[in-house]
Amino acid sequence: MTATKFRTHIAQKSFSGSAHDSPLKDDLQSLYYQQQRREEFPVDLLKQQGRLRDQVIEQMDRNDLQSFGMLTIRPDKHLSLDKCRDLACSIDKALEKRYNPRQRQTWGSPHLTFYEKDKDLVSWHIHILFLLLPRDQVLNKKTLTYGVLDAVRNVSGGKDRLTNHQLFDPKWHQNLIDFAIRNPWDWINNQSFYKGFRYFPKGKKGLVWTLADDGYEWNGFVGWRGLVAYVTKDLFTSHQMMKGVDERTMKRLKMKVSGVI
Repeated sequence: MTATKFRTHIAQKSFSGSAHDSPLKDDLQSLYYQQQRREEFPVDLLKQQGRLRDQVIEQMDRNDLQSFGMLTIRPDKHLSLDKCRDLACSIDKALEKRYNPRQRQTWGSPHLTFYEKDKDLVSWHIHILFLLLPRDQVLNKKTLTYGVLDAVRNVSGGKDRLTNHQLFDPKWHQNLIDFAIRNPWDWINNQSFYKGFRYFPKGKKGLVWTLADDGYEWNGFVGWRGLVAYVTKDLFTSHQMMKGVDERTMKRLKMKVSGVI
């Protein structure tokens, strides 16, 4: 039996329809078992969601795109989906202008963006799954670009270089990405790219980070897979997935979502 067929077999046996969550989820005595969720959604719908999640998880795993953390952005004002997309696009530009100014890399700050409806079911907010910043091509080049050097100095207390430990530490990557988003590079000359920042939250609670350490769990999925499960918790159909995921970021990661039945 091939690995793909084995995963399919496991998924079919699982109540969730996924091969990547904890098998303890089907144990009545387990903390992962969620009776309320089973009563809330039909079994067929949950299994369909599991197959959609598996598509995302397996592509990220296969292409070494595991996320180290999730940034949730809740705008101060109630935003439509289009305005949330404008904000996400400006955030993309801010990260690229700082970490990939000459467009020599595929992507200066790889990430996958999702949109989720607020509790009012009208307005929207943003979840972004971030990968580590490229080390050799961005953070540890022989000569750092001005934008990268500025970010490194700001998060390290004035030092020009990150230590080897810091280069591999997700918390330092979090700090560098957070700084780049809150401080768009060369604002005066790039205002046309940053128009979406007019929707950027001003409150301290507007940006919240969740790191994918081994202790993070959502709906039976652990670590970075738990982050994927969280951002897809309201996505059950292919149509919902295509509306909820940012197509630009998915394409840049060379990912795609196929229809499921």
